[in-house]
Amino acid sequence: MSNWKEYITIEVLGLEQDLWDKLDEPEQKTYINAILHYAGFVICAFLGAYTLLFLISSSYLLALIAGTILGLILSSIVRFSLIILRKSIFDVSKSVKRNQVKPLLNNGMQGEKFVAEKPIITTTINNSTPTKLITKDKLNSVKNFFKKLNFLKLPKWGSIKITSDSKIPGFAMLIRVVILTNLGLLIVLPLTCLLHFSRVADLNTAKREELKQRFVLDARKSLEKKATQFNNNIEEVKTQISKNIGVYQVNGLMKEKQKELAKLNKDLNGFNIENEEDYQKQLKLFNDQIEGKYFLITTFYEAVKFPFFIIVLSGVFYLLFISHKKLYNIKNSKLFIYPKESTNLYKQLIEKEYNETQAYLKKYLLEKYQYDATPFMENSFWLNPPYCTEKRRFFKKRMAINKQAFLDHFNAPKIPMNIEN
Repeated sequence: MSNWKEYITIEVLGLEQDLWDKLDEPEQKTYINAILHYAGFVICAFLGAYTLLFLISSSYLLALIAGTILGLILSSIVRFSLIILRKSIFDVSKSVKRNQVKPLLNNGMQGEKFVAEKPIITTTINNSTPTKLITKDKLNSVKNFFKKLNFLKLPKWGSIKITSDSKIPGFAMLIRVVILTNLGLLIVLPLTCLLHFSRVADLNTAKREELKQRFVLDARKSLEKKATQFNNNIEEVKTQISKNIGVYQVNGLMKEKQKELAKLNKDLNGFNIENEEDYQKQLKLFNDQIEGKYFLITTFYEAVKFPFFIIVLSGVFYLLFISHKKLYNIKNSKLFIYPKESTNLYKQLIEKEYNETQAYLKKYLLEKYQYDATPFMENSFWLNPPYCTEKRRFFKKRMAINKQAFLDHFNAPKIPMNIEN
């Protein structure tokens, strides 16, 4: 290994050492350049992960442990995206020569195919169109329509194919871009907060004070509402006493009303003392809960307005996508040889292993059970083993016909047929 950059490039992308040594210097530099951009993104990912976990937990220890795990996860996702950005082995499998197999007879053995060119009609058919020849015609047409739809196959528009092997970034590339964009935003926002940490601290301090004031107002409002109910009851009893001084007996109902008034005043004083103590406890508990806490949604909402947000956004996404762009160019370039050579190497290894396993199984079945498995393997379900991406069609594809074509078939002229004795 000539230098540490080549070593890191080979290890991160999982390249073959023998093929790497055969590459020209420009191709090697392109790979190394992509990995250096990826390394810059990894640094941003770890810093963003540490900041994000600190904003969530307000704990340096937890941010260090959980942030390291999160940073490894994010960098591994991007590394996996870079590794799979190469020519698929299934693309090469399409060029594998297909085994042309004779169709099967009903007994399952190989034989020649017999297909009648046209059905022979000797009976006389009424030329009048039957009124109810085909029932549920509309239902059948609906069924045929849905049979034509294959939701497992993606549509094509001219030369634009929504497939992973298309020269134009298609459906697979769209999914990749969406995932990487969300992952990048997960790093951009915490990094922006890290660069404006004093501003973030002031913002969250103001938010905590706002919540404390809101808590005090809500608590005071609830206490005043309960105290108002006591005062209303006291005023109601006082009103009853003042209106009925000459009516209530002094030692009778008047005495009971005075006792009720005294009890209400005592309950009011006890309520004020008890609830004031409970209020102070709840206020202290609330202050302890929000002390030193950061409000993530509020912080990220304000982080978009920070001066360095655009710079961080551009830098992170540049590091994230430029590495993919370089590897994508290598994949589709006709000048660079590694994608083609590596795919051919893997293809040879797969086919070698497959042929050895197939030969072993044939020999084992022949020696153990005197069974020749060659016809069975030649009539396998797949046209291109061991890749198994294209299915074999054993029978002629059935085509749907409309009602008029079916009726015209019966109205066709008769074909005379000579019967030999």
